[in-house]
Amino acid sequence: MRSVNKPTERQLVNFLGGFGYLTVAFEWLFLLLAFLLRFYDTSFGKIVFPRQQAEIQPQPDIVGISGASSEPDFVTVFLVTAIAVVALGFIFYLVVFRYTKAISDTGARVVRSTAKRAVPIIAHKPTKELSSKRRMVLSRRVMFWTKVILALTPAMLLPIILRDEYRGVSEQTAIALQGLFALIALLVFLVQTWLIRRWHVRANQTN
Repeated sequence: MRSVNKPTERQLVNFLGGFGYLTVAFEWLFLLLAFLLRFYDTSFGKIVFPRQQAEIQPQPDIVGISGASSEPDFVTVFLVTAIAVVALGFIFYLVVFRYTKAISDTGARVVRSTAKRAVPIIAHKPTKELSSKRRMVLSRRVMFWTKVILALTPAMLLPIILRDEYRGVSEQTAIALQGLFALIALLVFLVQTWLIRRWHVRANQTN
């Protein structure tokens, strides 16, 4: 077993981890957006975001002329759409250009903290009684499966949120995109884990 001290190898491993965490962050943001759009159509959402109902005027009984629509007011829909677009643009700017490192550090902190608490439970021994090799192997496994759970959970929750409109084209597209994000994150984490094992990178040196 060789010891890994090359900065380029650690940088590549951590870059893959950061990219995976960023993809997972987009998954959760996408899930949050779907939830907010779903919330907009609920009874409580109608109270928070009131709609203007068009007054129904008597119409002459002429074939081809439909009655007044009870759809949301155009101004309200336009404002909500504009706010959503601006908010998404601002979030994208913050995530990609400002907080990429922060997201990576936060994800790594969550994964390491989970591994630290889970290893003694899995091993049925205090951490101090485990050999360094055994502790490293268990830490790698827990960290990997924690990443898998973080990547798959939004993809599994989205169809539940959209269950009433599951057959719509836009909803199926959203579910497919969420599944694509999850697949990318899983592939990145798999490659990262393979490189960690191949180069024998210590768990405390990875994100």
